[in-house]
Amino acid sequence: MLTGQIDEAAASRGDAPYLEDAAGTATLTYAGLRRSVRAWARHLDEAGIPPGARVAVRLPDVFGYASALVGILAAGRVAVPLDPGAPAGDVARVLKVAQPWALVGDDLESGLPVLGLTGRGRSRPGRGRARRDLPVHQRDDRDTQGHPAA
Repeated sequence: MLTGQIDEAAASRGDAPYLEDAAGTATLTYAGLRRSVRAWARHLDEAGIPPGARVAVRLPDVFGYASALVGILAAGRVAVPLDPGAPAGDVARVLKVAQPWALVGDDLESGLPVLGLTGRGRSRPGRGRARRDLPVHQRDDRDTQGHPAA
């Protein structure tokens, strides 16, 4: 399981860099990744997003993007990665096909609940206020894959 692998890596590598920026001035450590993954699991559970549901990610920050993707996958949800530089129309088409339950990042007026975005553009579940325009727990019109219920 992905969570177990992350725990093992954090235990053996701890403060070693998991991800560094191109300039080498900022890093995400294995221990930091483990904390983020656990926070995402709690955050998704608290938001009522069921296992197997799709969650779109569109963040300009590489550390937030990586943390959100790995956290969503490790929590048993399906990550739908979106290019933060793509035109709004292209992103809207992907969202229409993917039908995610929620979005981490810019909402592009999608009508989806927006999870874990702080004012600085970093996704940090459990910190700050996550906007929830549409309560996820009331989204009973879709199955766990995001398809309309029969």
